[in-house]
Amino acid sequence: MGRTSLVPASVRAALREILPVSQAVAARRLIRRANAARDARQFGVAAALYQEALRFNPDNVRARIQCGHMLKDSGDLVGAEEQYKLAEQQLPSDADLALQIGHLHKLAGRPERAEASYARALALSPGWRIDWATIRDSRSSARTSWTSAPPTTRATSAFCASRISAAIR
Repeated sequence: MGRTSLVPASVRAALREILPVSQAVAARRLIRRANAARDARQFGVAAALYQEALRFNPDNVRARIQCGHMLKDSGDLVGAEEQYKLAEQQLPSDADLALQIGHLHKLAGRPERAEASYARALALSPGWRIDWATIRDSRSSARTSWTSAPPTTRATSAFCASRISAAIR
């Protein structure tokens, strides 16, 4: 009897093609394939390819964030949270990452933590506002758009805080 591999065939094929090259080249090729899988909405395959790329280049924070997105979109919220936490260590002031962490907490049924992450995203980018309809929709793909907003004042901050609370409840 043959061994059953836990790695999808498409990932094994990608590995066979790129393993004879340098680690940097391997990581870039894996990321290209992961991006293509992501664009084809093959979230599990994309997550596996990003994880392999991170083995070759663990400091690629953008690949780590994409890996978190793909894990989240494929339903692996624990894995997504691990990737986001690692990314947050490298980019502690990234507003979009804070927003994505808020989406993760909302999907995981942790509204208080979601609210804190959304508030943190607003604090990191006070000149922007969040597309509240996307936040209210827990089934969204977590691709939330940011739009320009007037400079934040105390009244605006209080208004935003009330919108956050209303949006996630």
